[in-house]
Amino acid sequence: ASSIAFGTTSFLITKIGWGRQFREFDYWVALPLPKLTLVFALISMALVFALPGIVGIYVFGNLLFGLPFTNILVLLPLIPLGALSQAGLGAVLGCYAPNGQTASNMSNMVIVFVGFLSPMMIPASVLPLPLRIISIFVPTTYVADAFRAILANHIDMYLTFDVLIILLFSAAFLALAYLRLDWRTS
Repeated sequence: ASSIAFGTTSFLITKIGWGRQFREFDYWVALPLPKLTLVFALISMALVFALPGIVGIYVFGNLLFGLPFTNILVLLPLIPLGALSQAGLGAVLGCYAPNGQTASNMSNMVIVFVGFLSPMMIPASVLPLPLRIISIFVPTTYVADAFRAILANHIDMYLTFDVLIILLFSAAFLALAYLRLDWRTS
């Protein structure tokens, strides 16, 4: 979950911020492509960027801790879905970065925010009450929850709930990124 959270989100924030600074949008606007194609291209690039880290951590972790490679067929669709919600968040935040330096700073703040305010590395039951409330609104909470459920072989109703929430975050962030990315006037 941390590979998904940090990789895709940071990548898209900085990609869009530096794209503004180096006027990449001037090139993209000349292409006969709709804005939706650009948004999906950026997010697909972030998903491909995150995939080696996710697969590497899964394989290395299972080998290191002697865990069986179980539920791989359930885990495979969750990987791009979890990365999609974070990529959407990165795209939305990247749209607010006027230049590369600001994007890099935003990226670093998001890593701290996502790392400490969601129960990704710390169980939710240990978090103080204000952080547990905030974690409800952070998509990595549900991504980490779903990964834990699959890896612990607890495929149940809670996993379905987590997947539905991740889909909701993904759709909301993608819609916001589409509406906010004003690439013809950047």
